[in-house]
Amino acid sequence: MVKQVTTTAAIERLKKTYQRKAGSWALQHLGHETPDGSAASFPLHPPTQQQAMADQQTVIDWVASWRAHPKLSDAVVWGTRHWSLLGRQDVPLRLEIPAGHTLASIIGKTDQWTSLLRRFESLLAALDSSENLRSVLARDADGIVALTNIDFQRLVDVLVWLRQHPASELYIRQLPVRGVDTKWIEANRRLVTALHRAHTGHMSLGIATEPSLWRIRLLDNTHHIGALSDVSAPLDQLAALDVKPRRVLIVENLISLLTLPAMQDTIAIFGRGTAVPELAKLPWLASADVYYWGDLDTHGLRILHTFRAAGVDATSLLMDLPTLQQFHDLWAQETKPFTGDLDLLTTSEAAAYDYLCTHPGTRLEQERIDWSHVLEILRARGFVFERLD
Repeated sequence: MVKQVTTTAAIERLKKTYQRKAGSWALQHLGHETPDGSAASFPLHPPTQQQAMADQQTVIDWVASWRAHPKLSDAVVWGTRHWSLLGRQDVPLRLEIPAGHTLASIIGKTDQWTSLLRRFESLLAALDSSENLRSVLARDADGIVALTNIDFQRLVDVLVWLRQHPASELYIRQLPVRGVDTKWIEANRRLVTALHRAHTGHMSLGIATEPSLWRIRLLDNTHHIGALSDVSAPLDQLAALDVKPRRVLIVENLISLLTLPAMQDTIAIFGRGTAVPELAKLPWLASADVYYWGDLDTHGLRILHTFRAAGVDATSLLMDLPTLQQFHDLWAQETKPFTGDLDLLTTSEAAAYDYLCTHPGTRLEQERIDWSHVLEILRARGFVFERLD
């Protein structure tokens, strides 16, 4: 049996509809889209005679609530029932709200609706009225109307400036738009990017981005850069280093990186998770024996797989089933395991992956493994710990 729709439930439904469709309604109101029917229309499921007979007072109260509601009563479509036992009865059949501005008034959003119309008008006038832009406006109406008046004007100003300077390569701090700084752009980047892309077709904002830094340790003092052995630099600068290490060790834990002892002819790199395949751009990896030591979980093995897919013949360290089982008492929880195919794993790595997939949530973080065991494995793989003078 379908329950009668209460006025409270109807208001909640209208609020959700408004949140979902306000942008499209505003564009229709401004003449940029063709109306597609009523803003809201749904049945109220009036009772049958049998239901009314079973609980007459509840039905009487329900009908009265619709007749007396200060916001909804004018939108109710009524119908007459001729019941054999109860006679003629007028009951609310459905709710019909013709337009977005009417619905906004019913749910108390008139001021927000007016603001949305004005802001859409400003953006359409300052930018364009293309289909792409209208699509973004309809989708992101909530974000646009939520801005303060000052922030909205900044949004318009920065979009106009970016259109006029499509490849400025300036840092955000340098943009000559009053009030627009790094914090403002970061807080509003998704909206700025979507609107900019929609009306210009450019995938990027054309501004300079802070370079991603990779941290390396030159574990052999013959590789030191002057007095520097611990360096953070953009990848292109590291690629230009005049070094040819015999071994490169990539670790995914900063303390592991810092704890590594001096090693002959070895450079250690602090990995950055899914960004690790970018290291394939380092030319001095091609002539080195490359080792990857990540967390022993499904995502760690996925990163190893993608690193190899990028063309690096990397050997894993401590990422096999025996290691996983040896330190079973140190397992942690992997909250969202990866479950795809990893066909670039070795037999021992694949065995670990199969175990992790059949025991979802299992993971061994590299920092939990006894350091003495780590050093033992490194020695077994040919790493030499002698400090060079």
